[in-house]
Amino acid sequence: MAQYKIVIPTTDGTTTGGYSATGTNTNFVVDRGVSRKPKFRLLRQQFGDGYEQRLRDGINTKEEMYDVSFNNRQPEEIYTIADFFDAIIPESFDFYIDNDIVRVFTDTYSIVHQSTVGHSLTVSLKRVYEI
Repeated sequence: MAQYKIVIPTTDGTTTGGYSATGTNTNFVVDRGVSRKPKFRLLRQQFGDGYEQRLRDGINTKEEMYDVSFNNRQPEEIYTIADFFDAIIPESFDFYIDNDIVRVFTDTYSIVHQSTVGHSLTVSLKRVYEI
């Protein structure tokens, strides 16, 4: 079974767990049902009679989006995750998929206030290729 998680640096700068205002480590494992949407960047040239040529555009032509959610969590946990996104945007960060680490970024997220004891956060993460 796949495990997906976001590694959020602790307040002392390490990446051993999650971030919180108190500096304690928290593991932010995302809910099941992560959507992974690959898309390839292509150059296309249309010719007469329906003929088309296609060529991959660039070195890393595979674009990937991951839609992840944190459902029915304590408000404090949701706000901690939101604080991380507020602080990190537009920088990239690590997204763990089983034993792989994928570098991602986001520029938006959504919080649903379901009740006083349960909130949800959804976010779309875009894979980036950086040094």
